[in-house]
Amino acid sequence: MTITGRGHEVSSGEQQSETRVLQDPPKPRQRRLRGRPTAAVAGVMAGVLVGAGGMAWQAGKLPMQKEPRAAACWGAFSHKEQTDLMPDLEEDRLWSEEIPARGELTTERSRGECRLGRGELAHSVTVKLETVSNGRPQADGVHGPLWVRENLTGGMTSFQSGHGRHISTGVTSPTRAWREIPESCLSGPGYGEDATPFMVVITRANGVRLSQKDVPAQAEMARAVTDVANAAMHHYGCKGTLPTPGKLPRPPRYEDARHRLCGIENLDWPQEVNPRSPYDRSSKGSRHGVRTCEVNPEGLEGREGLFTTIADPRLAHAYDDAALYGGPEIRAAGSPKVFGTLNATQAVVQMPCKGDDVVAFTARPPATEGDGGAAGRQAVRKMFPRYVTAETKRLGCKDHPQLKMPVFSD
Repeated sequence: MTITGRGHEVSSGEQQSETRVLQDPPKPRQRRLRGRPTAAVAGVMAGVLVGAGGMAWQAGKLPMQKEPRAAACWGAFSHKEQTDLMPDLEEDRLWSEEIPARGELTTERSRGECRLGRGELAHSVTVKLETVSNGRPQADGVHGPLWVRENLTGGMTSFQSGHGRHISTGVTSPTRAWREIPESCLSGPGYGEDATPFMVVITRANGVRLSQKDVPAQAEMARAVTDVANAAMHHYGCKGTLPTPGKLPRPPRYEDARHRLCGIENLDWPQEVNPRSPYDRSSKGSRHGVRTCEVNPEGLEGREGLFTTIADPRLAHAYDDAALYGGPEIRAAGSPKVFGTLNATQAVVQMPCKGDDVVAFTARPPATEGDGGAAGRQAVRKMFPRYVTAETKRLGCKDHPQLKMPVFSD
């Protein structure tokens, strides 16, 4: 569906904002597996969208409905907050389009989408409500490893609030942020301890915030994603609200990483790789959420490799399937609860860290020229065990497994 962003003419006495309600997409397969947190939220967000934008349309028509309160994205953003998200667009008239979440309280999935713009330009900000699956064929929601690949980079800063069932992990950058809805808001029949989370994701085009420096831009995205998460929780009737993160570290930048890749002493590229660009960029913030180290030894644009640590137990379960069935087995002597696999596109290890809380470690090979990427793949095979051992020590895990990688022939 192409969104043009063409607005409805308003008179001088009317509010200069509008909300369009779009027809929801076809309903995908339902899922009943290991308890999912989205049963409640599916009905929640359907109700949110009824209250915020209405769902009255006739077959074949996509009518526009004005929002007299100028509150966009299910009531999350005021007129000023919408303007703050798009500071470089000079058009006064704001518009939003909302795709309702589909599902009822008895279903186990939920999706919703909201798009913001100003004037005649196409949408500049996109907000999504989505589940993250553990990757199994019958799973609903976005495939876990794919979701992580799209929403984690070395340029992001993580934050976390709450304790126990009230924990909410989030990540932010100047142009992308996401935050999970706490387990306490989602618990109910069919919700399991190893259920993957329900996420709020917000992205914005880089061109609408170039006048903002990276530090305030990062903070603005953290505030915005928290506002949407609180809007969902409020309409469900959850007690309390998620706090907006306080002062965050400066957005990460590439740094010289000779002999200390990803901040790990003596971790370096093996001889298969001759790094012309010996730099890395590691995400900052809470060590209890997620951490991503971005590497690009040959400086190939858009071909970075990633080493990722996912300490949030619910998000770590997004790798349930990949850790068991993703390829040849990665073994850990004397550690029967460590599961992992290696293939041409990623290495994955999943294990308990403190108590039964699961963490996941992943690596994606960087691209290398002249050999179809073979050097990058072999480098990850050799470096991944040292990365996992170092990260388990940093997190304070009980076990520091010595991994034995399978033979990987190119």
